[in-house]
Amino acid sequence: MTVTLTPEQVVATPTVRSLARTSRFWIAAAGVIVLAIVGYSLLTPPAVDGAPLSADGTGETGAKALVSVLRDHGVSVSATSSLTATASASTSRESTTIFVYDPSDYLDADQRAQLATMAAHLVVLSPTTPALADFAPRLASAGAAGSTMSAHCELHAAVQANTITDGGQAYRLETAAGATHACFPTGARGFELVQLPSANGDLTVVGTTKAFTNEFIG
Repeated sequence: MTVTLTPEQVVATPTVRSLARTSRFWIAAAGVIVLAIVGYSLLTPPAVDGAPLSADGTGETGAKALVSVLRDHGVSVSATSSLTATASASTSRESTTIFVYDPSDYLDADQRAQLATMAAHLVVLSPTTPALADFAPRLASAGAAGSTMSAHCELHAAVQANTITDGGQAYRLETAAGATHACFPTGARGFELVQLPSANGDLTVVGTTKAFTNEFIG
């Protein structure tokens, strides 16, 4: 199968709010999840191994197990293939979470700004430097995270997850902001997860990818 990719295209599937090895991390946070896996997953057809974090992927790096667990807990999961479809899937902005994973920067600054207005809860997974600057200008990269980290914060979802063991990217807060949660601390004042207030609700930046895959979902 050949797919022509344009910058407008976004693969979305519901919010993935599960940071450790189970789906309990964010299940209570949203009734509708739209998971935006941008770019790479559009280039390959669904397969056993599939693209990283593909909602249909059944290999270790896919996210089919997470989608199944979320649905079992009554969370509505939608898969979309464009910004327009993602906006249509977010019929109730307040109860929707959009999860964004765009490792190749297929989205430009304007498209990132559009996504940020589509739901009250935006989760951005391992953003590149340009994406981090657009989504969360108060944050900066703090290098690689440790191999095992405990929550050490008051964010209920992080407390439920308890620990992260797969490393990933850490972030540090450059500018103070109200109602900020910085969780899973690592060296150099870095944190694996930071949740910030945003103009539309809240924004969560997460530095791990493995925690959302079939390999680690209970």
